[in-house]
Amino acid sequence: MTLYRTSNGIYYTATSRIAGGGEADVYHISKHPNHLLKIYKQHKRTLQLERKLRVMKQYLIYHNRIVWVNEIVYLNGQFHGYKMPYVDAKQLIVLMNPRSRKSYFKGTDWKFLHNTAKNLALITHHVHQQGYVIGDVNQQNFLFDQSGYIYLIDTDSMQVQKGGQTFLCEVGKPEFTPAEVKNYQIVRHTYHDNFGIAVLIFQLLMEGAHPFLGNNPRNSKPVSTADHIKAGQFLHSPNRNYADKPPHNVPKFAILHPKVRSLFIQAFEDGHSRPSQRPSALHWSQALEKASSDLRQCTRDSTHWYFPVNGNCPWCRTTSSNISSTNSHAGTSLNQQQKTVQPPVYNPPVQPAKPKRNFIWVWGLIVGVVFFVVLLNSGEDNSNSVGFQQSSERTVSRPTSRPTTRPTSRPQTAQLLSGGRGLTDGSYVTNGNFQVESFCSRRGQSIDNDNRNWYCLRGNTRVYTLTQSDFNQICRDTYNRSDAFAQRISSGNIPAYNWRCYGYTTSNSNSNNNSSSSNNSSHNTTRTCGGMNTLFREGDTAIVDFNGNGALRILRNYNSSTIQTIAQLYDNNSIQLLDGPICYGSVWYWQIYYRPMNAYGWIAEGRNGDRFLCPTSNRECS
Repeated sequence: MTLYRTSNGIYYTATSRIAGGGEADVYHISKHPNHLLKIYKQHKRTLQLERKLRVMKQYLIYHNRIVWVNEIVYLNGQFHGYKMPYVDAKQLIVLMNPRSRKSYFKGTDWKFLHNTAKNLALITHHVHQQGYVIGDVNQQNFLFDQSGYIYLIDTDSMQVQKGGQTFLCEVGKPEFTPAEVKNYQIVRHTYHDNFGIAVLIFQLLMEGAHPFLGNNPRNSKPVSTADHIKAGQFLHSPNRNYADKPPHNVPKFAILHPKVRSLFIQAFEDGHSRPSQRPSALHWSQALEKASSDLRQCTRDSTHWYFPVNGNCPWCRTTSSNISSTNSHAGTSLNQQQKTVQPPVYNPPVQPAKPKRNFIWVWGLIVGVVFFVVLLNSGEDNSNSVGFQQSSERTVSRPTSRPTTRPTSRPQTAQLLSGGRGLTDGSYVTNGNFQVESFCSRRGQSIDNDNRNWYCLRGNTRVYTLTQSDFNQICRDTYNRSDAFAQRISSGNIPAYNWRCYGYTTSNSNSNNNSSSSNNSSHNTTRTCGGMNTLFREGDTAIVDFNGNGALRILRNYNSSTIQTIAQLYDNNSIQLLDGPICYGSVWYWQIYYRPMNAYGWIAEGRNGDRFLCPTSNRECS
């Protein structure tokens, strides 16, 4: 074990080696399971690389799925590497390969792959917005987890142009490099990344096939993928006027969504002669969002998804074992197959879902029988009844109407804010991002985090923990809006980096002027919903009070037409209230965060005088 020291005098002990290559080795850190040390080989420990990492540390990217430089470490006063967050995820190539995908992730289908591709585009867009170029785009630098979230690693190889300095990305792979990049000793642009990202998206949607892989069936001499790229020969193009063709066992280009097909042609054909015209990562995310929403489930096989505009289900028609085996997931539950992935920054969860509650078992049995009889007589579909896991608890059916009692002063939609100024260096910030360092620096203190919370330090001692109220104020100051508030937006590996700034939009033109009073009135405890007052405000901690053996569901959306249960809560579980309340169907709903499961969603406060959530000071609502 080797002991490394940071410039702040903090020591980290490298333990077991978990990965390595010709340039560096990666080690676990003693007593720091959520971080790793990347230690460079002797020939890589240059002053230029140390300067690059210092600049990257100064100009942080605040994103919980981008593995960034945390601390630079030294041994005997000499630069050796850096500390970085640990990510428990697999390389993207595992998801692209049909066999490995079927072995490791049986719940994946074509809709899941569309959502994963969208997340890939979103994280790339975030990097580009911060003024960086990835450069070395390839399957190994992007990881994914079982929710379809994408992580970017090996960021120390990226091109950095900050503070008047330029550090090139001097590496790359030919199969992801556009034709105009003749060598890696040049300043690259985002449209160079856009080529590699388009290749990765193609591989995700087309069973791992490279868009430039193929040969002339009549020519025994193979042509490499790199040669096809140099010639601009996109082998799946309907405009192809050359003899080379893609492999026979690759899905047909026509099965893709028309908008997606158009972007591939723009990236690989139009972009060959006009690189700047390639679709941006944002364009890809928008097209894939549209494609995902247009996908329809096959009536013959629920694991198949396809675009009706292209005809009947292609996965049913195909006889290719390569394709059919990867799109048929025997034994996978429908809930797993229908799981959608919410992108980390641009699609925050701003909707809730529904409940059911426990009572005396005799009443539960009576009400259950009556409810069943009513369903038989009315012919209504019980699939919309959500909220509680039934056992002997009282049943609460989902209302069929849209919300009618939502406070009129409550803005209609929470959106990520844009056009702000970072409080640390004054740089432009957008998409809900903000700079947190100044909160402590204005107090003459430094800042640190333990992956969950942010702390102000005096020396090496934590003297203050930043709260929801502090982040709300940072958002108001950053975006100069009195209605701004902070919210943790996703269940990433590092919750400390999950905070984003939101504001509300409304059809009322005077909403901005009255935003402060609007927020206050939306949480007025004298306001009732279904005859019940709310007991809470945003930022409060609540205790689940659920008698018997029932379970209170955490739901993805409070007004969804289908049951989408994220997790279940039981009596005495503690949750944090992030946003709300919203009155829907005579029930108060809150957006919450449940720390033990790192889960976000919506739950009900109670119904018909029966409270499901109680204050910490009165855990039984007595």
